[in-house]
Amino acid sequence: MKDAIIAILCKGYIRTKKYSLSDLAKRFYPILKIAEYNAKMQVIRCKENAFWDQSNKQNRVELIADLQKSKAGAKGMFSIYNRYENGDRYGIA
Repeated sequence: MKDAIIAILCKGYIRTKKYSLSDLAKRFYPILKIAEYNAKMQVIRCKENAFWDQSNKQNRVELIADLQKSKAGAKGMFSIYNRYENGDRYGIA
């Protein structure tokens, strides 16, 4: 599941029958703010928002690096949740 989230953040979309947007949000809830599901194309893709602005490139890189370093479950995601909740939102509005 973490690989699916990283793929969405790197490429901007993922084709999947295995995961729903709500499944991914269980591991990384901010994804609900940046992604949407297209049922016709069976794609989860990122919405147009500040997360994808060129000026936000470093925040995306840091978020993807944090996801890659994280371990499974809530304990491993703590630093990401903590950064998100305390105002360093990786450019996710």
